[in-house]
Amino acid sequence: MAALDELRLRERTLAIFLGDNGGLYQIYDIKPFREGPGTDTQLRVQREEFSNAPLRAGKGSHYEGGIRVPCLVRWPTVIAPGTVVTTPVHVVDWAATFLDLAGAPAPGDHPLDGISLAPLFGGRPLPGRALYWYTPFYELLWGVTPSATIRDGDWKRIDFFGDSFDAQGRYRSGARVELFNLRTDFGETTDLSTREPVRARAL
Repeated sequence: MAALDELRLRERTLAIFLGDNGGLYQIYDIKPFREGPGTDTQLRVQREEFSNAPLRAGKGSHYEGGIRVPCLVRWPTVIAPGTVVTTPVHVVDWAATFLDLAGAPAPGDHPLDGISLAPLFGGRPLPGRALYWYTPFYELLWGVTPSATIRDGDWKRIDFFGDSFDAQGRYRSGARVELFNLRTDFGETTDLSTREPVRARAL
């Protein structure tokens, strides 16, 4: 930022700071799973690094502590200082945004997953849409199993494809679904999938 000021580029430079995942909360000891007899069903915390409270979980997780990250944008001639936007966006939106701001079309053989965030810079809303996350792999360091998430408005559904770990690090076999209302339950403490089966199925 200081270099941009020195070069007198502050007014015409878009600067973006964006986290790639939530803060790294707990790191598990995976040695018993990799080198043990194959009967371990409990992840044990090796160390704790950063609490994301009041958000649940951390890096690698499909809970908000793993996917909700800070995004700071500075563009003095376009965005008023101190502007706060609460519209959820996705990292895949940045490719579409950069192309839009540069006046460049995407290559015809390269469909874009995101949309341009340029309207937000001018105080205009984005069209309503669902956001998606897909993690088709295991990463026991963070207790991650293959899963996918959709967020549509205040509602969020997480699908664990075949197994998962609960909040205490206990292994759970079998596919399962969780449903949360982020407006009323920001910390994702109450799974509503059995109370709202129609909504869960629709998502």
